[in-house]
Amino acid sequence: MEQLVRIGPDGPEGPRPSDFDPEPPVELHSKQLREQGLLDDDEDAAAVELDDDMKEMRRLMDKEEERRAARKREKEAKKGSQGSKKGSQGSK
Repeated sequence: MEQLVRIGPDGPEGPRPSDFDPEPPVELHSKQLREQGLLDDDEDAAAVELDDDMKEMRRLMDKEEERRAARKREKEAKKGSQGSKKGSQGSK
C-alpha cells in the first residue's frame, strides 16, 4: 500500500481529520479491551512486589539521596557562615 503525502509551500501537510488512523487512541483501546474482558480495572492499582535485588537497589538509592541532601545542607551552612563573617568584618 502506498501513502499519499500532500506537500504545500511549508512542507509536508499534517494528517487531516478525515484521514484513516489505524491505531485508535489509548483511551478507546483500553475501553475496548475492558469490554472484551482482557484488561482488569484494578491492574494499574495493584502494588508491585519488589524482589531482593530491587529492595537493595532502593535502599542504596535512598542512602545516596540522604548523603546528597546532607552534603547540600553542609554547603549551605558553610556558605551562610562565610556570608555572616564578611558582613561582620565590613563593620569594623
